Amino acid sequence: MSDPTRSGIHILGYCINYKSEELKSVLSVFKKARHQRVIKILEKLKQNGIELKDKSFLENAGNKAIGRLHFAKALVAENIAESIQQAFQRCLAQNRPASMCTTTGM
Repeated sequence: MSDPTRSGIHILGYCINYKSEELKSVLSVFKKARHQRVIKILEKLKQNGIELKDKSFLENAGNKAIGRLHFAKALVAENIAESIQQAFQRCLAQNRPASMCTTTGM
């Protein structure tokens, strides 16, 4: 990792109290941050001349987190990119027009 401020971390919790109000509160912060990230990615794409016409992928995700892969698939579906790999290379990867840091500020 060349830049630790731009890398992600995944934490697995075993035998945790998933009903804890404190845990729910913290998870709520992450959920809000991911929602804001989706809005910012849409804005960045638009600023770069890419406007997704079909945003059903946002609704189809339901209560699940929407990530860059969802955007990549949408870019392919609308023939903006030829492949998921190209969508990342052109738009979504680090230092590309619609890249976003994934931190929440916590």
